[in-house]
Formats: sequence, C-alpha cells, structure tokens
Amino acid sequence: MKRTDKAHAQRLAAFKDIADDVMHRPISATVPVISMNDLPEPARLNAVLQELLSILQ
Repeated sequence: MKRTDKAHAQRLAAFKDIADDVMHRPISATVPVISMNDLPEPARLNAVLQELLSILQ
C-alpha cells in the first residue's frame, strides 16, 4: 500500500464514527441528518477502492 493510499484509508476510518452515529440514531424529524457535504472526498474512497482491486486481482 502506498503512503498516500494509507492516508486516504486513515481519513476514511476517522469518518467511521460519524457514519455509525448517523446510522444508529433513532429516526426523528428533529435529529440532524448527515448530508452530502459531510461525506469524505470521493477521491479518498476511489483511491482505497482502487488499491483494494489491485490486491484482489
């Protein structure tokens, strides 16, 4: 794994707590929800997925 791929993976892992919190909150109209602006940059996810594909091949 390249250094930049590792950095992308670490940033995505840091986002996991936010994503888990949103997914496990009780459904309510008063609870703020996650928006597209809260998601990590697509380039990070794409880099990690590309590395995964190269490992699996």
